[in-house]
Amino acid sequence: MSKTSKRLLIASGIVLAAAVYFYLLYDQTHILKMQAAQINESKNYLAALQEKSKNMASIKKEQAELISQQAALNMAMPKKLDKQELMNFIMKLAAKSDFTPLDFKFAQIQDNGNYYSLAFTVVFAGTQEQVNDFVDIIRKASAYILALDCITINQETPDEVTAKMKIIAYSYKGVAI
Repeated sequence: MSKTSKRLLIASGIVLAAAVYFYLLYDQTHILKMQAAQINESKNYLAALQEKSKNMASIKKEQAELISQQAALNMAMPKKLDKQELMNFIMKLAAKSDFTPLDFKFAQIQDNGNYYSLAFTVVFAGTQEQVNDFVDIIRKASAYILALDCITINQETPDEVTAKMKIIAYSYKGVAI
């Protein structure tokens, strides 16, 4: 083998070695870039999971508060609507306001899914102040869950009014009425 062939062979070997080296280096650089992108994607995913975890903790706290409120409502809301008891209850409330009952009419009990409602109309005679007192007493009543649906007030004399009120009482479903 001549010197030129040796040099050519050595030069070819160096070029081949350099080509293999740069190919491997490029391949490793490409792999590193892909791994860096995966790490960034994983960090973003982790940040999203941490945010969801915070939200979940907040939701669990709110759930505990709602369960507590539900338990309080379970204790407060009557399990049955007895028309006679309800009428007596309203009459006792009216007596606290010195209201005079003139008429009392019940509607049909309504099935509202998880609860029943019973609307009734009451007509009272008294002063405007007595009407205001009675409405305040109804708002604070604890034996029944009551909602004042509507009220119509007519001035009968300068000192006396009649108040026609539609009130709705609520009870849980599942108990005999």
